[in-house]
Amino acid sequence: MEIERGKGWTSITKIEVELLFGLYSYEIPWNSDSLDPKLFILYGDNGSGKTTILHTLHHLISGATDRAHKSTVSRVPFRSFTISFSNGTTLQAQRDGRSVQGTFTLNLLHNGMKVAERTFKVTKPGFVPVPKTEDGVKLDKVFANTCAEFIGMESYLLTDDRQFDSDSVASKIENKTDVLDLSGVHGDETPFDFPADAPNGRRMAPRIGFDPGPADALILNAIERFDDWARERVVEGVSASSGNVNAVYSHLLDRLAVPQSVNQHTTKQRIERMERRIRFLAGVSERQAQYGFDAQFPGTDFLAQLGRVQKSSQELAAVALEPYLDSVEAKLRTQENTVSAIALFIDTLNEYLHNKYLSFNVGSGLRVHTSTGHVMPAQKLSSGERQLLTLFCNIMAARTKSSIFVIDEPEISLNIKWQRRLVDSLLGCTAKSGVQLAMASHSFELLSKHRDNVTRLLITEEGSH
Repeated sequence: MEIERGKGWTSITKIEVELLFGLYSYEIPWNSDSLDPKLFILYGDNGSGKTTILHTLHHLISGATDRAHKSTVSRVPFRSFTISFSNGTTLQAQRDGRSVQGTFTLNLLHNGMKVAERTFKVTKPGFVPVPKTEDGVKLDKVFANTCAEFIGMESYLLTDDRQFDSDSVASKIENKTDVLDLSGVHGDETPFDFPADAPNGRRMAPRIGFDPGPADALILNAIERFDDWARERVVEGVSASSGNVNAVYSHLLDRLAVPQSVNQHTTKQRIERMERRIRFLAGVSERQAQYGFDAQFPGTDFLAQLGRVQKSSQELAAVALEPYLDSVEAKLRTQENTVSAIALFIDTLNEYLHNKYLSFNVGSGLRVHTSTGHVMPAQKLSSGERQLLTLFCNIMAARTKSSIFVIDEPEISLNIKWQRRLVDSLLGCTAKSGVQLAMASHSFELLSKHRDNVTRLLITEEGSH
């Protein structure tokens, strides 16, 4: 079941980086305020470290021990990197002495008290080996599980070339090029090759990225993630319904065991309330059925049958039917948050599309249609449309749990009008969920509407702030 905003979810409140690239130190946000629990945006010159900060944040939070997260962090030059969370947890990566490269120690603290510590030692430049001994593997997993328990959120990353990374979907990824591969880094090579076009004549570290994949696969994988997310919610609804069957009959027997006192006026009011309830549930069921959520609630039939029940049997009919209606309502309520999210997702994206529209059904999945109703391949969408669909599909897949969703340059390939609307649309689609959006952007159209959520990474001759 999805987490609703304010109900047991975690967000990032502050990020502090010391000597990024050996040059810059940042406090995000730079004042005493906390980051907004729904959105924060990093803005700055090329080479100021926006992308590197957000990617490093993702890899530090992500705990999978076999996906090169810590090897990736070892490639980023910094003295310390600290992430503070709203639940009192702090995750801090530090290097000893004057070093800003290679081996680092990761400390987990809660309310200022150290909970766990693990040193990730680099054996070759840019490479933290996976432990080969049983004890080593166990220690890594224990540390990762402890971090996950105290942090209480998952991380998702969408790069500027729309590669997607998250531990929660790693098991479903068959194309391993989606995962950063460091196997080609050898001991006689340095991963800290700085490009020559750094600001102020200084050389900066390369961005952390993924191997390029086929463009068609990116949008198809995103749609598949959305379909999987929706279908998993259907399974939850079915499970909730099947779990209520015994309770329905037990509740019914309990009611029948109590002598029923019949008052015709009271019984009439009870039946009228039940009819209103049936109409309401039938409307909800019909709406959910539009997206393939089968509630199997024959509301029209029940109303017709109630109309034929003799007055002398109406009280018994109410006693028999109310536990069943409770069960139906519980199932519909379980699915309603998901259905509302899907409806908002479809409506939001259809506002952007011209001469095309999206539809969704649990059975057939997400589809793109021409204005004449014909199904068209998603790969045939324009560049901006593909970017938009990829972005929103991946974000919807993160709604299930409390999470940070990192988006590098969300404005790519979008026209100015779409850029102005984009963040509001994303916030709408992540409402009533535990998703916190983190972005790096150069778009003034995007930034100007959300200035209160922007932190500027300012590089000066004396350093940074």
